[in-house]
Amino acid sequence: MNYDTIHITAGVGGELEMVRRIESVFQKENIQSKIICIKPNKTYESIELKTFFDEEWVTFSKLKKLKKLTQNTEIIFYHYISNFSALLILFYLKFFCKKKITGIFHSNLDGPGLFLKKILYLIRKWIVFHFTLWVADYIVFVSKSQKKSFKRLSLFKKTMKKKIKIFYNFISDEIILKKVSKSFDFLNLIFVGRFSFFKGFKDYLKVSNKVVLKNPNINFYAVGQGKYYKKNLFPKTNFFPIGQIPSNTIYQYYDQCNIFFFPSYTESFGLVVLEAMSRGLVILASDIPALREIVIEKQNGFFFPPGNISKMNELIDYCFTHPDEMQRISQNNINDVKKFSEQKNGKRYTELYLSIKKELDDKKIFKIGFDAFPLSVQNNTGIGYYVLNLLKGISKVDKKNQYFLYTPNVLHKERAEIIEQNTNFKIKKVQGWFQNFRRLWIQSGPLLKQIKKDKIDLFISGSDFIPLFLSSKINTGIIIHDLVFKFYPEIFPIKDQLFFKSLFKFCLKKTKNIFTISKDAENDIKKYYHIKDKQVFVIPSGIEIDHYIPKEPLKKTNTILFVGTNQPRKNLIGVLKAFALIADKTDENLIIVGAAGWKNTHIFEFMKTLPLPIHQRIDFKGYIQNHDLIRLYQEAKLFTAPSFHEGFGLIILEAMAAGSPVLTSPRGAIPEYFKDAVVFCDPERHEDIAEKMLSILQNEEVQKDLVLHGNRLVQNFTLENMARGYVEAFEKLKNP
Repeated sequence: MNYDTIHITAGVGGELEMVRRIESVFQKENIQSKIICIKPNKTYESIELKTFFDEEWVTFSKLKKLKKLTQNTEIIFYHYISNFSALLILFYLKFFCKKKITGIFHSNLDGPGLFLKKILYLIRKWIVFHFTLWVADYIVFVSKSQKKSFKRLSLFKKTMKKKIKIFYNFISDEIILKKVSKSFDFLNLIFVGRFSFFKGFKDYLKVSNKVVLKNPNINFYAVGQGKYYKKNLFPKTNFFPIGQIPSNTIYQYYDQCNIFFFPSYTESFGLVVLEAMSRGLVILASDIPALREIVIEKQNGFFFPPGNISKMNELIDYCFTHPDEMQRISQNNINDVKKFSEQKNGKRYTELYLSIKKELDDKKIFKIGFDAFPLSVQNNTGIGYYVLNLLKGISKVDKKNQYFLYTPNVLHKERAEIIEQNTNFKIKKVQGWFQNFRRLWIQSGPLLKQIKKDKIDLFISGSDFIPLFLSSKINTGIIIHDLVFKFYPEIFPIKDQLFFKSLFKFCLKKTKNIFTISKDAENDIKKYYHIKDKQVFVIPSGIEIDHYIPKEPLKKTNTILFVGTNQPRKNLIGVLKAFALIADKTDENLIIVGAAGWKNTHIFEFMKTLPLPIHQRIDFKGYIQNHDLIRLYQEAKLFTAPSFHEGFGLIILEAMAAGSPVLTSPRGAIPEYFKDAVVFCDPERHEDIAEKMLSILQNEEVQKDLVLHGNRLVQNFTLENMARGYVEAFEKLKNP
């Protein structure tokens, strides 16, 4: 499983408890996170560093395991910042694993008695802090006093200012009592923490020994572990050492007690103090800066100087003799602790995660290579125009990703200039082999070499074929417009049939993603090819609608328009035969636009059989420029396209946008998109084509209705919508 972020922690004590709470907040926001422990832990993944003379040994095998555990995650929250092993782990994660690291300090740097008791500890912590400040991208302190203590001894105050954030620790909203009614006729004091000098546990033992002698109605509880627990140096009466317990059971002991006693010498925050307040306990604590940020004197409890046993005894006596005041403080605490609730403070961690993720996404340059061969073709047909328009559209809507457009030449200079107005687009001329034949050029060595040189992340082929010898490290995608070659192989030239029967299968197997223009095409691809391991994106075609709308009102001419390469699939023969049937019943002429194509000798044979008056009313214009084609769309009284198959029907969309009624066939994807905005005919029967032509030409209301429906429908198929569809797909491939 891939995780959005990973928490690395020692795996013990309050640090682990806080990590659990942060992870819980992330899960509620659907941020997948995982906890990895440095020290052995039965609940979570652990790299199990072994301890030797108070230092963990970091071996190569342990680092290798850590790399494997974090390999699919970029964002690390690193909580284990305490000793020199932390330095090595941090360095490895940052510079070898290339992680984005946030270091979270759960411990403090200074405190009373620290210089006398642990001067070596101070030096070590100071070194670890400065190293973390250098390596980590952000540093989180859990209190203002913690930040102040580190800043006072920092050599890099300017760096601190840029990287440091303060996020108070928090408690889950569910554990805060709504109401509390504790009795103070007796006192049950509880200590929670390590049984160590730093936590003031020795002072707790001294106080309990003195107090119990004077007042048997006072009990002392101790939850935790440490050297004092092992030595069993506890008072014999009224003292109850609980030992280490699961974090979720601590609250039953809080509920049995009414005073939380916390004689710690140094704290970064005091998480256990919050827990105690949430259950209505009165706080007796050392007067240290971090606790002053949580506890207000006389409102939440009382302070005593660290190590001052007599003051501790005095405050315990005061609590016992003033039960009414303790009741008031108890109620105050469950109200005041809400400012440290998960709802108020937990979201800061999610906000930090989201800002880091955005920073990573913004900085990561996703390089997309595009087969832009149509830039080198003077007279493009449907697919060529599709690719050129797509590139133009993407250049308008995508300002983030970087595009490399590969072509053997640039004949459409004006369009190329428009595309390159977006500085993220670079047109690369690659001469390659067989540069006049796309299917061979796309396999050429120079193209492969250039793609490798540009360090492309994703390569998109404009139609059907991709470079077969492209590195498997590069993600790939093919735009497949239809499988008409599968349904009507006989209409293609022999060389095309050979390419589709051999090379196409290999290309489909090689590619990792398929882009297509309709659900119909997607269903055909899934039916005829095994693509379970491929990701398929269905993105409808789009056009620049404004280019087709007349700038001024135009009078329709007596013309029927047919557009398409002169090849069998487009069914020009059906149109010609239909027109011959209605020629004596209508004044319209037939205009035919399109390149010469192939397998069309039967067209010219049929033309020879037509009477001269009909022959003279049929105008073969051949290939024309797009602006001239748009004019013909606008002037036509009827546009006809009774194809045997269409992957989308872009010419239908263009005719509609120009305000022309459309007669077409219910084949391929045409019904999927155009439905009630066209009139359907049977492409196999030229008599039906003729009948439907006449029914439209002789009824102005039908013409108006078709134009109205067409105008509404085309609004869904803009060039921008098509381009955004591709960009959204690229984002999914960029962040799978």
